[in-house]
Amino acid sequence: MLIAVDAAGGEYAPREVVKAAVEATRDYPMEIALVGNKPIIEMLLRRYKNPRGISIVPASQVVEPSEDAIQGVQNKPDSSVAVAARMVKEGEAAGFVSMGSTGAAIVAAFLNFKAIPGVDRAALCVVVDLNQPKPTCIIDAGVNVNCKSLFLVQFAQMASIFAQQVLDMKAPRVGLLNNGEEERKGNSLAKEAHQRLKMTEGVNFTGNIEGFDVFKGKADIIVTDGFTGNVLIKTIEGYSELMQNLLALGQIARIDQYLTGSALVQYAEIAATVRRLDYNNYGGAILLGLEGTAWWKPSRTPNTPPTNASGGKYPPLPAPATQLGRGGHYLPCHCKPQAWQSSRHSERSEESRPFPFTSFRVRVTEGERQWDCFVAYGSSQ
Repeated sequence: MLIAVDAAGGEYAPREVVKAAVEATRDYPMEIALVGNKPIIEMLLRRYKNPRGISIVPASQVVEPSEDAIQGVQNKPDSSVAVAARMVKEGEAAGFVSMGSTGAAIVAAFLNFKAIPGVDRAALCVVVDLNQPKPTCIIDAGVNVNCKSLFLVQFAQMASIFAQQVLDMKAPRVGLLNNGEEERKGNSLAKEAHQRLKMTEGVNFTGNIEGFDVFKGKADIIVTDGFTGNVLIKTIEGYSELMQNLLALGQIARIDQYLTGSALVQYAEIAATVRRLDYNNYGGAILLGLEGTAWWKPSRTPNTPPTNASGGKYPPLPAPATQLGRGGHYLPCHCKPQAWQSSRHSERSEESRPFPFTSFRVRVTEGERQWDCFVAYGSSQ
């Protein structure tokens, strides 16, 4: 199986894309065609010992994120994303993956792939782990901002087939994202879609789900329009990044050394949940409804190569740069975790009142520079 990869797409392309391709071909029985600037890709591949299963397809143009997606793809036929999509159309590749502009990848797919008969609108389906035993599909994640109720029904049908055949789910539960559980709640689109889904055969529709139900595992497939779905996905990503930064701060301070019993168990459970929420651990979004396979994966974290889009690999959680206070200011700390040393610290404030948090003295070492910080956590209760 050959996968065409847009080597010029993403904030850290082509370096991280090439790295991901090398890792993917080592771990999975596949071949990858890197599409982009051939001399640069060849130079990057020389950093790795005996990379196998990787070929290079030259492409002289790149669709920049700032460009209009439609005009960019149409005016740049030799762009990396257009060439990758064309390889799938011509049968040279089984699918293509892009970490670049979402709009450009979608436009390239629409221009090269035919719609599946009976499907009015293709949609982006995102697979995430929302703290339940099985993964969750969210569809649509951003293609169709304005929808009809028929489109939502088709989204549910496509995602149900995908969940059954790819994720090995039996009778996946479908929930319609709404502002209330009752049938009468929501706008006209939600009300009409609810009635259609109730009568649709082959869809295990369980009713409406609200925003606070998303993390409770009430549905295996969450159906919504592209505008709401995109907001939901980015909200989950933002929450994930916030929690990972807090977790990384705790790891740097080695908070787990000072926890025992149920507190340590809860800390471990929180850490595991945060890792599952990391969007870098998943294969991005697949475009359903077209006669061709197109995957898009966000690539905003340089330390996490996007191998998942092709193989579903779960890399370890990276330690992102954190910020700690020193003298009332926030300083970006790009030090490796091994450069930090922590010791138990307890003291009172200048007003001689008990400090309401457990605190640690942390010595930061960066080259020849050293300074002390105080990291506090806990509750004021």
